[in-house]
Amino acid sequence: MERRSALAAIAATGALLGVARNSLAAEKHSGGHGHHQGDHFAHCAKTCSECATECGSCFNHCATLATQGSKAHIETMRLCNDCQVICAAAATLSARSGPLATTLCEACIVACEHCAKACGKFPDDAHMTACAKSCLACIDACKAMIAAEKHTG
Repeated sequence: MERRSALAAIAATGALLGVARNSLAAEKHSGGHGHHQGDHFAHCAKTCSECATECGSCFNHCATLATQGSKAHIETMRLCNDCQVICAAAATLSARSGPLATTLCEACIVACEHCAKACGKFPDDAHMTACAKSCLACIDACKAMIAAEKHTG
């Protein structure tokens, strides 16, 4: 199980590096200003990438707590893992203004809602609070991107 987690973390890190590169390229292409039609994609990509990173960190935190006997963190561990994967994929598609970016961002909103709710049950835990906050920011960015696409599409 530990080897599988390590391999998943390595794969996720590689994906996140690609997302960050694509996100920076999209932001550079838009000039970093809020005036380009594709800026909503770049902002969404950046926010989703940050959320994926935060969920990955929270996954590791929850895994540690779960191995120490905290059964309450098993669900959050699994949700953080799923949310990380979905956010990373949403970031990738948003960074390249993919035709299915809005579809994946709709799934990202659902994943982040579940993850934020689960992590929000632990307000005294800094990792969990940071993860919930990042998920809420991701929800906002995905909703803004979807709304902008519907307006321009």
